[in-house]
Amino acid sequence: MSNGPTNYSIYIINKGATTQTFWSFLQEPDALPSDPEVFANSSASLAVAPNYGGQNKFVIPLQYSVGAGASNKAVGLNTKIVSEISADTALGQTWLAAYMNAPPKQGPDLTESSGTVPATAIQLNSNPFNKVSNEDQQWYSNMSFGIQTEDGYMGMTWSPSPNDKRTITPKFEFYITTGSFGANQLADWTDVNRNACNIALSDFSQLAVTVTLEQDGTWTKTPGAPTQQMLEGSIDELIASHRYLSEAHARLVEVATEGQVDGGLSLLSPPGNSQEEFVTSVEFDEAAAASYGANQCVLSGTLTVGTALSAAFAVFFLNGVEFEATTEAGSNRVSFRYSGEGSAGAIINMLKAGARLFFSNY
Repeated sequence: MSNGPTNYSIYIINKGATTQTFWSFLQEPDALPSDPEVFANSSASLAVAPNYGGQNKFVIPLQYSVGAGASNKAVGLNTKIVSEISADTALGQTWLAAYMNAPPKQGPDLTESSGTVPATAIQLNSNPFNKVSNEDQQWYSNMSFGIQTEDGYMGMTWSPSPNDKRTITPKFEFYITTGSFGANQLADWTDVNRNACNIALSDFSQLAVTVTLEQDGTWTKTPGAPTQQMLEGSIDELIASHRYLSEAHARLVEVATEGQVDGGLSLLSPPGNSQEEFVTSVEFDEAAAASYGANQCVLSGTLTVGTALSAAFAVFFLNGVEFEATTEAGSNRVSFRYSGEGSAGAIINMLKAGARLFFSNY
C-alpha cells in the first residue's frame, strides 16, 4: 500500500520591520515563459510577523495535479480561476479534458487517456470543441497544471485551444515572494519572479529548506530546517525589546518618586509645553536598513499622529526611549531621528501605529 507522496517543507523567517504575506508559486516549465497566455496561479500564502519565534512553513507534496474548468470568466491577468475538476497525476501520463459546446453551459470532463509521452513529462490534451461559439456566449474554458498542498494550490493556468496537445516537463522548483497577489488570481510571471527567492530541488536538505527575508529586503536560503543560530536574530530582537521596556519601567519609577523624566518631561502630569499623542502611520528612511543589527544604530523617518500638535516640539519619548523631533505647531506630521545603542529592529517594532508618544521641549 502506498504511503502517499513525499512532502517537502519550505520554512519562512521574516527579519523585516513589518508583517509580510509570503506567497509560494510553482516555477514555470522551460517551455512556458515565452507563452504570454500561460499565467501563474497560487492560493498558497502565509502571513509572518517580524522575528516570530515559532515556525511558518509551506508543506509541498511531490505530487502534480491537472485541472480543467469552464466559467463565465475569461482566462486573463487578475482573473480568479479555480478548476472545477482536478486529478493527481504522475510523470509519463496523458490526460484528456473534454470541453462541452454551449448551450447548455456545462463543465468539462477530465480523464486519463492513452498516449505516448516522455517519462519525464505529462501531456494534457483537449477535445475538439467550438471555442469561438462558447466564448461568444461568455463561456470560457480553462486548463491548469500544478501542485495541490495543504496550504493551497500553486501552479499555472491557460485557455486551451480545441483539439490541442500540450506536453509539460515539470520542474519541482518554486518562487517564494511577497506582494499583493490574490488567491487563485492569475498573475504575470514577471511580477511573480521580479523580487522572488528561487528554490530548486538541490536547495533542500532532509526534505527542508529555510528562506529568510532579510532586514534589507534581500533573500537568504539555507538547506534544512531552521537552526537555533538562524533564530538568534529573532531572540536578540525580543531581548532588546525587553531591555527597552525595562528602561521605560525605570523611568516610570523616577516619575513616581521625582515627578520628571530627563529633567523635564513628566509622564504623569505633562507640563504645559508637552503633549501626549498616538502614532497613526510611520515611514522609515531607506538608509535605516543599513543600520540593522549594528551596536550603534541610527534611524530616521516621518510619522503622523492623531491630532495636530499644539507646539513645535524638539523631542518625543516612546517607552522611555528618546527621539529627536522636527515639528510645526498645527501639523500632525513629525520628522524624527534616533541615535543610540541597541537593535534597530527593536526600535522599529516599537515605533508603529498605535504607539503612545510624549512630546516635549525640555
